[in-house]
Amino acid sequence: MFDIIMNILNVLTLSFNVSIIASNISGIKATIKHIFITTITIFIPSYWLFIFKMNNLLVPLSVIIIFLLYCSILKNKYSALLISVFTQVIFALSDAIVGIVFVVILKIDYSLITNNIVIALMLSFAIISVAYIISKSFNVFIRKQSFISLSRFIKKDASIFAFSLTVVLISIYLYTRIFKYWSQSPSITFYMSNLLLIVSFFIFLTLIIYLNYKNIKKDLENIHKEADLNQLKEYTEMLEAVSSDLRSFKHDYVNIIQIIGDYLDSKKIDELDAFYRNELMPESKKILAKNRSFILLQHIKIIPLKGLISSKVVIAQSKGINVRLEISEDIHELSINLIDICRIVGVLFDNAIEAAEVCNDKFIEFLIYRDENSTVFILSNSCSEDVPPIYKIYEKNFSTKGSQRGIGLKSVRNIINEKYKNVTLTTHIENSVFTQELIVNLPYTKI
Repeated sequence: MFDIIMNILNVLTLSFNVSIIASNISGIKATIKHIFITTITIFIPSYWLFIFKMNNLLVPLSVIIIFLLYCSILKNKYSALLISVFTQVIFALSDAIVGIVFVVILKIDYSLITNNIVIALMLSFAIISVAYIISKSFNVFIRKQSFISLSRFIKKDASIFAFSLTVVLISIYLYTRIFKYWSQSPSITFYMSNLLLIVSFFIFLTLIIYLNYKNIKKDLENIHKEADLNQLKEYTEMLEAVSSDLRSFKHDYVNIIQIIGDYLDSKKIDELDAFYRNELMPESKKILAKNRSFILLQHIKIIPLKGLISSKVVIAQSKGINVRLEISEDIHELSINLIDICRIVGVLFDNAIEAAEVCNDKFIEFLIYRDENSTVFILSNSCSEDVPPIYKIYEKNFSTKGSQRGIGLKSVRNIINEKYKNVTLTTHIENSVFTQELIVNLPYTKI
């Protein structure tokens, strides 16, 4: 009976430990239900392996289960592979640390650990505690360093990354087999060598993540530089279009005066009124609107943001959307990362354009103003009467135009919630007008 209880407790604590480590590494907010399901999923097949004395398959089994579970959750095989491998490394590292504390520091005989249920339970809970601290600290470190999400991989690096993880995984498995052979007669040298080897695995994996992050960051910087150049090009084209319109208007000025004079000489007031309202005023409004947008955009001294907004204005106008800008004063800097603010404003504009272009009254209004402590962006657009509830709009992959189109607003919310305490985004829907208010407060606080 003692052996049965010991076996159940050993496998159960191992399964629970693995589920906790994997949850911490993934960064997913774990619930009791999630931990319970993961633990039971690992425990049931692991216990059968334990009964049939197939302990050598416990590591591969737990790796496969964690890999499949997180593949279904994250929808990314590379992230799932990384989580499953790191889980094994952190578990082994925790086991090595606790082993040194119990056997080397506390001088507890190794035979007592395997035969005394109280000491065995203390050892198991100590491993869980150490594993929790290491995995949680690792996740905090990843987030503090602003590492890119593990689900984002450049295709050219994916095969190398997967190969490296596979090599580490095979090494861990072989190591556990050697460990079982050596542990028949453990010594201080054995425990120190064990810890050193596991730490080496951990450092190697961390280095893989870091190098992968650097490659992704470099590629993304190049992508954003190219986007900035394209936006600047569109802004330049917008200026050229305004200048061309003004030159054309100036060129036609004499002709327009002549036409007005002819109507007046002929006393054709009704025809003059029709010419003014139907021909002259609409064309003048177009030119003045473009010129006004150009003048207002000059208040934005952040070149990439200026280029982004100008490009979105051009796109909206090309779709027949009436765009109105209001920028009260110069914007020199913002207390938010440049890439993040461009990404947020870009997503908000894209959604505004998408919603407004299907309406009869197509309009977008964009306002930027400053006060002593904040810069406020307000983007309003016409929308259909059957717009869904606000909570539904911010769900991942939600879109009124088909699947996989609505990830933008969800990513905006994630950027703000995960990185900035000084930025807030509120949404209002009233009388078929959809309004987003983005407030960037001072000082800049990054978590």
